[in-house]
Formats: sequence, C-alpha cells, structure tokens
Amino acid sequence: MQNVCCILFFCEMEKRTSKRIAVNVAARFFQGKMFYSGTVLNLSATGMFLKTNVCLPSNSRLLVFLFSGKNLLRVPARVKRVSTINHNCDGIGVEILNSPEDYMKYINDLSTRPDS
Repeated sequence: MQNVCCILFFCEMEKRTSKRIAVNVAARFFQGKMFYSGTVLNLSATGMFLKTNVCLPSNSRLLVFLFSGKNLLRVPARVKRVSTINHNCDGIGVEILNSPEDYMKYINDLSTRPDS
C-alpha cells in the first residue's frame, strides 16, 4: 500500500504546470458583492494559494488584489481546491484566469530573485 501512496503523490505533483514561489503577501479578494482578506503563501504563473478562513465553493470566480511593490495587481481567478483543517477552512487554491501582464512581470521578478 505504501507504493500506491507514493505513486499518487507523484501524480499529484505532476499536475503543476509552473513552479510555485513561496511568498507571504497580504491580499484581498472579491467574490460576489463581498471583499475578503487572506495571505498569499505561494504563487505561480498559473495559480496561487490563499490562506484564509473563507471557503468559497469550487469553480467560484474571484478577483484577487495584491501589492507588488508600488503597484496594485488585479488577478482574475477560479477556486480549484479548498483546504480544511479539522473541518475549518484553512485556505483556497486558485487557478489564474487570463494572467494580466503586470502579474506575469511580478512572477518573473520573483522567480529571478537570488533567494527564490
């Protein structure tokens, strides 16, 4: 059974299409008519993980706002997975939709940092 777990783990890892970059960036996100707060713990050109106690349903569309130095980035996204701990929301994994040019520049800048 242990081999099956390892195989499943590697299959899950292969789903990633771009390298995740660890960050700790305050963010706000808008869904429906509400704004919520969270912290981006990692991001990439195709997705990010938002640590938040707000669990939105899978496939919900939202707009994530985060600062990249002096600029406010507006990033359209869709909830791909919900993370819970002891039945409480811990965060959401989102897929980036139509990556804005300024977001892609931000990702590129982060990925070329010496400490990334």
